[in-house]
Amino acid sequence: MPKSKQLDTLLELKENPSLSQRSLAHKLNISLGLTNSILQNLIHRGLIKAKKMTGRKILYLITPKGMVQATNFIYDRVRETQHYYQYAKDLLTTHFTNLYDKGVRKAVIHGTSQLAEITYLSLLDSPLELHSILTDDPASSKR
Repeated sequence: MPKSKQLDTLLELKENPSLSQRSLAHKLNISLGLTNSILQNLIHRGLIKAKKMTGRKILYLITPKGMVQATNFIYDRVRETQHYYQYAKDLLTTHFTNLYDKGVRKAVIHGTSQLAEITYLSLLDSPLELHSILTDDPASSKR
């Protein structure tokens, strides 16, 4: 069972405990069957409780154990993201140093995405000089 889908499910139910399985499946962009499987797994593990309301309506309540698990999932996701960021930055810094050793002295960054930000920070740790940042908006280009 993917941790990310479990976390997304817990976060959606925290926001709206009366969400139907069909609505939850739509929000998470997964099948109704997978949604049901995730909910059953979370119930079995004591992370949520299902409370029958009127008719076919079910209220999904996150238990204290579920809140702890959601916090752990979020912590793991942040740690993985930070690890990826540092890995990408180190890889780029090494690449820029190799380019410098081959005679390249200036670099141009195209775009303003998160990868462009990591590239910029990697350039600061390398011997290369930033020549410019190109964007689709000519007024915001740095020279």
